[in-house]
This record gives sequence, C-alpha cells and structure tokens, in this order.
Amino acid sequence: MPASITRWFETEDLLLTAWLIVVEPLANRLLGGALHSTSAGAPLLSRLFVAAFYLVAGLGAVACLLTRSRSAPPPEPTAGGDPDVSTPSGYARLPMIVVLGLLFDSAGRALQLPFGDWLFAGSMLAWGVSFFLQAKLPPAPDLLRRVLMTPAIIAMSTEFTGAMNGGLDGFNLGSVLAAYGTPEWSMVSFVACMGSAAVLVMYVMFVFAPRQIAGSGGSWRHWALRFLLYVVGVLLNIGPLKVVG
Repeated sequence: MPASITRWFETEDLLLTAWLIVVEPLANRLLGGALHSTSAGAPLLSRLFVAAFYLVAGLGAVACLLTRSRSAPPPEPTAGGDPDVSTPSGYARLPMIVVLGLLFDSAGRALQLPFGDWLFAGSMLAWGVSFFLQAKLPPAPDLLRRVLMTPAIIAMSTEFTGAMNGGLDGFNLGSVLAAYGTPEWSMVSFVACMGSAAVLVMYVMFVFAPRQIAGSGGSWRHWALRFLLYVVGVLLNIGPLKVVG
C-alpha cells in the first residue's frame, strides 16, 4: 500500500471497509439472505456456509486469545497479583465474552443445532486462561495474531449491519432530511443520534478491542481516522448510498 495510506491505516481497515461496502452485500444476496438471517427457511448449503463463516471467526479469535505478542514484553500483573486491566490490551479482553458468545451462537443457529452453546462454554475456559494467565501464554508473531482475529472482526460487523438493516428498514439519510421541520423531526433525530451512538459502541467493543488484543498499533488520531473510515463503510452498507442492493 502507498505510504500515505499505511501511515494512518492498517490492512484490516481496508479489508473491513471493502467487506462492508461490496463483499458482504454481494455474499448475502448470493446466499439468499442467510448471512443476515440464520432461519431454517434458508437453503441448507447457504446455512452450512454461514455456520462455517462464524465457526472460523470464533475459533480464530480463541486461538488469538491463547497467545501473546512475541514483540512485546509479557504483561505485568498488579501489585495484588490480579490481571492488569488498565491498559487497552488488558481491558480489551472483557468485550470478547460477548464476541465469542455471538459468533458461536450464530454458527449454531445457522444449522439449528445446540453446538454453539457447547463451543461458547469451551471458549469461556479459553478466555479465562487468556485473562488470568496473560504473561504465561505462548508468544506468537503479531501478523499471525492479527490474521487470526480479523475474521471475528468481520463477522461481528456483519452481525451489526444485519441488525441495522433489519431494525432501520426504510430509515435512512433521505428520511432524516425529509423529516426536518415536521412534527416527526424530534423522534427522527433521536433515532439518528441513537444509531450514531450504536456505531461508536460497536466499533469500540467489536473492532477496536479485538484489534488491541491482536496487536494493532496507532495513536488516538489513527483510531479516529479508522473509525471515520468504518462509519463510511457502514453508511454505504445500510444507507441509501449503498453500492450493492
């Protein structure tokens, strides 16, 4: 990538944006909507693909959690011997409980089988080892850890945009502008503000936190620009300017 891009963005940022704008809508259309809806009515082949998609994402995240960065020193515990959650890589592990739960639940629902609950229970054991024994985890190259975590980030963004597309059906930038100056403006603006807050919370929990675990770097300026790029991807996925469908 050109130096002007790599200075501010990492490969994951560009992959995630391309996924949101083009790949995910196309894949969901080809799979008959199964990527956003794991109901039994979807074709079996589509549900098998979706289950594999979420399984790979969940297992990759677990594998990343069970390693630590080879290029960074082992994290030091607090004076009381507890895990240090004052750093991004420390507290970033907390949202992973939700990430793993959603990924394995989606895999199980795709096939209408309960194995998602079993995998989630096992992943909680791995999460506990990762959280309480961070300094004793085997080291792994940063690139490998980022590759392992990226499918989980993409899958969680798919969960989010699926919920947004379903919950905000017919609500887009055009409807917001059309409501200006009408009695409905206060309600429409409130929903728009809540949607904006949801995007920020989603990014912090399901993109920023996993990438902190995997070893992504950057200052707050880098992450602010990366978030803005993510917002563009979300708007082009769920809004009236969507590229596909």
